[in-house]
Amino acid sequence: MQRRPVLLFLAWVCFLFFAGIRLFMSGFLLTWIELANSSSCSDSLTPPLWERQSLPLGSCWVPQRFSKSVLVIIDALHFEFAWFNPTKVSPLPYENKLSFLHHLAISQPHHARLYCFQADPPTATMQCITFLPSLFYLSAGVMCQRSTISNEVVLVDSVRGALWHDMGGLPALINSFLAASGRRVVFMGDDTWEGLIPNKFFCSYFFPSFNVKDLHTVDNGILQHLYATVDSGEWDVLIAHYLSMDHCGHNHGPDHPEMAKKLTQMNEMLRSLVDHLGNDTLLLVAGDHGMTETGDHGSNSEKEVNAVLFVYSKTPLFGTGPPEEPEAIPQVNLVPAVALLLGVPTPQSNIGEVMVELFSGDGDAVSAALQQLSVYHINTKQVDRFLHSYSLVAHDPPAEQLQHLQELFSSAMEEHTQLLAQVQGVTLVPLELEFSLGSFIGRFWLYLREAQAVCTQPWAHFHPLRMVGGCTLIATSCLLCYMAPELAAASQCWENQSAGTEGVLIQCRGRFRYDPKSEIKTQTRSNAVYPKELLLSKVENSSNRIEWKKRHKSSKQSG
Repeated sequence: MQRRPVLLFLAWVCFLFFAGIRLFMSGFLLTWIELANSSSCSDSLTPPLWERQSLPLGSCWVPQRFSKSVLVIIDALHFEFAWFNPTKVSPLPYENKLSFLHHLAISQPHHARLYCFQADPPTATMQCITFLPSLFYLSAGVMCQRSTISNEVVLVDSVRGALWHDMGGLPALINSFLAASGRRVVFMGDDTWEGLIPNKFFCSYFFPSFNVKDLHTVDNGILQHLYATVDSGEWDVLIAHYLSMDHCGHNHGPDHPEMAKKLTQMNEMLRSLVDHLGNDTLLLVAGDHGMTETGDHGSNSEKEVNAVLFVYSKTPLFGTGPPEEPEAIPQVNLVPAVALLLGVPTPQSNIGEVMVELFSGDGDAVSAALQQLSVYHINTKQVDRFLHSYSLVAHDPPAEQLQHLQELFSSAMEEHTQLLAQVQGVTLVPLELEFSLGSFIGRFWLYLREAQAVCTQPWAHFHPLRMVGGCTLIATSCLLCYMAPELAAASQCWENQSAGTEGVLIQCRGRFRYDPKSEIKTQTRSNAVYPKELLLSKVENSSNRIEWKKRHKSSKQSG
């Protein structure tokens, strides 16, 4: 082959290969546009219920409920690990080990609640913890955006789930907001966070996480510092990321005695931690993702996406008892709830539905409904503001869906204003008021659910056809690379035979063929042409000898 055709062929193969990679990435890596806007307490999102009231110090839009928060992340804490079934006589190694969570939920139903915490695929640890720094740096004043370029948008492909971009925050912003607010964030555990948020913690204890065979270093390191740090009070947000359960799953799977030991250790840790908490502290115990029967994760199966969220406070949080079955909530829903509970603004780009049951208060049913309606009012206005800003720079959500959401929003806001006027004029009796409040809460709930569904469709779903097409292009390019030497060898062999003279055997890809017209002594890498005398000695003891003699005899007769 000549040089120019070879170069063109290689360029074509490279184009196919990289086009395949790009097509696969567009189906597997989730894409969105990030806005550079951020939220602040001065935004006009305060609900009418509190517009004429003076909010307590440290509050933002709604009265602050907690001044401190502890987040315990137990890596790969699948929902089944925390679900307690007392009727099981012979539980598996991973079952009924977190008995303390069950004890709190049963003995203090207004203080504790278990949720099924649904992660967005791909269920990788880096993806799932990306939102957590922003969630708790919110309490340090961080507005949840990763782009610092004013009035610009950035197109990002990321292994992280698409919804987590709503909670991401640039590490470059963290230091300035921490200094401005004076909030103290303490971290201990998985050293992945050191690269994610370098030099931003008030105090940190990082432990190596690279060795997947190590089941003890990270967890034991946290336990050395956890209780003393909590008792010191020198923190506003404390994050403890336990890693060994994930390592145990990768090494042994969930159905193994080592998993039972790790769950028992976590159970005792939580029991001791609760004893050290104050009344002004919100405790969150969360798994970043689940695991399969073999201990793996990364895809979107039910076992991989269903993790644990446990919420607890020594002061009452819930106005009613827990449901019969734990409620399933997307991980994105935690952010607006915790932000408002800690007295910081909800991130502008968050599309989560606030966990309204956390805002029931201690009053009667009407007071609780009014408070929940006000929280929904904030949540709905914030989501609508984001969708409006996003639609100006992106082609999604589609115009028809956006118009439908806008109609739902306008209708809910108008009726909400009318209801508040009736409440202030006392034109409704308590039973009618309670029914009306429930109806309007349902309208806000419907809007938030539909908005989240519209945004989730393009941002948090894989595209299997693109992935298959990309793999096909990559496989085709690899096949062409493999076949190219074969085709070149066959072409060269044909050229040698066409140009040959009498008396030569030609070797093409390991096989001898006699050419009676060639006496030329040449040699190539894939094809060899040898003189007749030399080849006779080489094939004298080979199976080709008889065939060569027959061809040589017939050539003489024809000559």
